[in-house]
Amino acid sequence: MLVLRIQVVVDFFKTACGSCRYIQPGFIKLCRASVERHSPVMFLRHNIFDEYEELSELSDKFKIKAVPLFYFFKGGQVVEKFATRERRRIAKAINTHAGYEVLDPN
Repeated sequence: MLVLRIQVVVDFFKTACGSCRYIQPGFIKLCRASVERHSPVMFLRHNIFDEYEELSELSDKFKIKAVPLFYFFKGGQVVEKFATRERRRIAKAINTHAGYEVLDPN
């Protein structure tokens, strides 16, 4: 049986959030670095508001109240979550849960 150890990182954001716009380039940089290193990390972004400007089902399910908020999943389970504007903190969390340096935190 093949077991994949893919980590999933979800950036919960809203378009009107200044901090969300601030972290977006850093998050994209982590995504690109991950692809270049062929790391087992999947990056996702989720706008907490749907097309009707109401909280999305996913945001409601995870009870998202503040953004930008990052969720880290491994094996389908939430292993860590925190709000931040720091790309380094996101990279450190990814490396911690992978058990090796997937991304350069600098």
